[in-house]
Amino acid sequence: MKKVFPLFSILAMLIITSCKEDEGLSQSSFSESPRFYVNATVNGLPLNLTAGELGYQMYTNFDIIDSVLVMHGTLAADTPEVKNALRLSIRGAELVHTASQAQAGNVFNTGPLPWQDPTGLTVLPGHYDYVFTADTVNGHIPLVWNSPASNSYYGDSCRVMGINSKMHNTFTVEMQSAGPLSCTPSVKHTIRTGQQSKAQIHVHNNSNSGIRAEAQTRIGRIQNVSWEVDGQAAGQGLILNYSTVGFTVSYTVKATINFENGDQEIIEKVILPGGPACDLNIDYSFQGHKIENPHNLKTIELQYFDENGKLYTSSYPNAIGNFVIESISDYNDEASEHKHQRFSFSGHAILKNADGSTLEVSNIFGSFAVAHP
Repeated sequence: MKKVFPLFSILAMLIITSCKEDEGLSQSSFSESPRFYVNATVNGLPLNLTAGELGYQMYTNFDIIDSVLVMHGTLAADTPEVKNALRLSIRGAELVHTASQAQAGNVFNTGPLPWQDPTGLTVLPGHYDYVFTADTVNGHIPLVWNSPASNSYYGDSCRVMGINSKMHNTFTVEMQSAGPLSCTPSVKHTIRTGQQSKAQIHVHNNSNSGIRAEAQTRIGRIQNVSWEVDGQAAGQGLILNYSTVGFTVSYTVKATINFENGDQEIIEKVILPGGPACDLNIDYSFQGHKIENPHNLKTIELQYFDENGKLYTSSYPNAIGNFVIESISDYNDEASEHKHQRFSFSGHAILKNADGSTLEVSNIFGSFAVAHP
């Protein structure tokens, strides 16, 4: 039969204002397989919690909070104080007035789920905003940009907003000198959407007889570099030394740069033989693409209670990390009057306490359940 969770302190600490459908947190049965668990690393130390061991159980309930269905799953021990416990709270996909109107299925899809954000702005997983800028040792040069967002955009920088990594696993941005051909006429970067590593090609020497260039990292550690000059293989390694005797027109140097973490960037730079000492490069930064979501629909909050019962949460502006639902299935708990959704998940998060202190939970993987109408 249904068991009411005896930790009234959890209700006081975890549920601020709500219109609850449950009078307490219902406990699922864990004598059968599959069992519920979470494995993670908390500030470098292992965290391994399993329902049915050391007094831990999976407690589930749901609320209607500000007209949004909020489904909870808490893996905690049956003790007077909540310590070394983890809780997930998933918000519904639409506004409702009663529990009978709430539908859980619209939320549960495999793939990334964004963090709840008190500012009402949700970062769409897999969508990014990029800003590309000119990086030159020769001061201001008129520039033309070509990108997935627009063609022939003039200025010192270029923005690519809301690019979707599922539609564009890689994309290319090209910067061209719009002034006299006294510098690098063109630089082109092809990058994997959302990757952290990035690099540049620095031209040390450019004469009528040869070119010396170097692949340099901006972020990340370079593993290897493959060079081409006008489509011909030109060697491996960080440094390019190549004879350009007989070259009378511009030629293209291409570097395929592989990083130790698996990232890759391809840089192509058009060179003028014997041109003035000049180097033109692209630098860029990016962040997650945000949309207005004042009710935080289809978002998740991760809460962790440390060994002293101190609460850390992912619900703060611009939360760092990611959460992914790996698999989904219904879960039949005969002891409960409500339906349950079981799901496995992975992720990484920097959590914060109200006092500003932080805690890192990494290598998260587990299996939880939440209750719904």
